[in-house]
Amino acid sequence: MKKLLNVLFAVFLLTSCGDATDIAIKDELEYQADNFIINYPKLWQVVDGDDLKEAPKGSMVVFRTPEDQSGIFTNISIIQEGVKSDINSLKYAKYNIEQGSFHLKDFQKISEEEVEISGEKTIIFNFFGKRSINEKSLEFIQTYLVKNQKAYVITAIYATDVNQAEKDKIKDIFKSFHFK
Repeated sequence: MKKLLNVLFAVFLLTSCGDATDIAIKDELEYQADNFIINYPKLWQVVDGDDLKEAPKGSMVVFRTPEDQSGIFTNISIIQEGVKSDINSLKYAKYNIEQGSFHLKDFQKISEEEVEISGEKTIIFNFFGKRSINEKSLEFIQTYLVKNQKAYVITAIYATDVNQAEKDKIKDIFKSFHFK
């Protein structure tokens, strides 16, 4: 499940230290890529294009809070990868969830919610984990969408002490994703 690790690594690369902040989504901007549109908080930073040259293949965009919480910038990444079959979003989500738990240390499922995003049934998956035993645990929210044999993996990574209202705002960002 190298793809999941690449997603997690891409987002983790873009985390660093600063001051605590709340996630503000009242003032949103719209990010448009060739194949999709997603809303994100106005104050968040956008990292895309040439700025992602250090990120794993398929990285399209990362949205990041301007300040950290507990040493971690909350951030959301979107990675695109090809799929060889006509798998739907829900099956792709279930496959990735099953495989992903094997690649993190101290993996712990928090919740799994079946939702519809951009007309596609999928899952929003919330879990704890860390890439290595020496790192601190992080919390993740992830969803998976497939269209025209391209998969889009949307991942949020944030400190484990982020409050529920902020987690709900992250899910709202995910749900704003729609294909063109």
